Amino acid sequence: MIQSFAHAFLVLVFWGLIVNSGTEARRLKQDEQSTDQDIRSVAEALASGDFSSILNWNVTERPSPCDWQGILCSANGTVSGIDLSETTGLLRGKQLPPQWGQVASLLYIVTDDQGFTGTLPEAWSTLRNLRRIEIDEGALSGTLPPHWSSLSSLAYLALEDHRLGGSLPPEWSALRSLRYLDLDGNMLTGTLPASWSTLTALRELDMDSNFLTGGLPESWRNLSSLEELDLCRNSLRGEIPQEWSDLKDTVSEVCVDPAVTGLPARYLPFES
Repeated sequence: MIQSFAHAFLVLVFWGLIVNSGTEARRLKQDEQSTDQDIRSVAEALASGDFSSILNWNVTERPSPCDWQGILCSANGTVSGIDLSETTGLLRGKQLPPQWGQVASLLYIVTDDQGFTGTLPEAWSTLRNLRRIEIDEGALSGTLPPHWSSLSSLAYLALEDHRLGGSLPPEWSALRSLRYLDLDGNMLTGTLPASWSTLTALRELDMDSNFLTGGLPESWRNLSSLEELDLCRNSLRGEIPQEWSDLKDTVSEVCVDPAVTGLPARYLPFES
């Protein structure tokens, strides 16, 4: 009787191992298929631009975007960055693909001196892991996307020398990780947002050569990390707010228009 029970128990255990093995194999296959689908989805999003053929970003011939020019991946195979700085001149007149906003693992986008046209994609506002955007020197137009305020990890934003216009988005006051902001050489108008006083991590702010008007917000005295401020070649006027005296120990470089008075003597005078 005992032997029969032991035999039956062993049969059940063996059968259970077979069933579990089959279940695990199916799960692994499903995971592999899911991973392949994820890679393909990312590849298709990256290759959605009107310049993918120029860079030979071909999903059919090379399914993994980690093998593509200008695409960088982390050790686990996820796409971490787009760096097109070595393709100077090849992409002139092309547009930035909104579909890149589907690549949630992106940490940085660098496209210096590519001559991109069109507008800044609102759809990139979903890239919550993005730390750096560097898109200098091109012909981008339109306005600064207010919804980019959701880029909570963004520390570096450079959009120098384009044709970007409109006002500075008050919503960008939510970019609490931002340390460097360069909007030099655009066509921005309106006043300096008082709400940007919450950008307490900001170290360098360059908005030289725009069409900004009005005075300097008193509330910016809260920019406690600020080291360099360039507001030259705008149409700003008025006095440096007395409240800004709190910044004297941190700010080492300041450039403002001649119509702005009260600049401490220790700063270099404005030179046109």
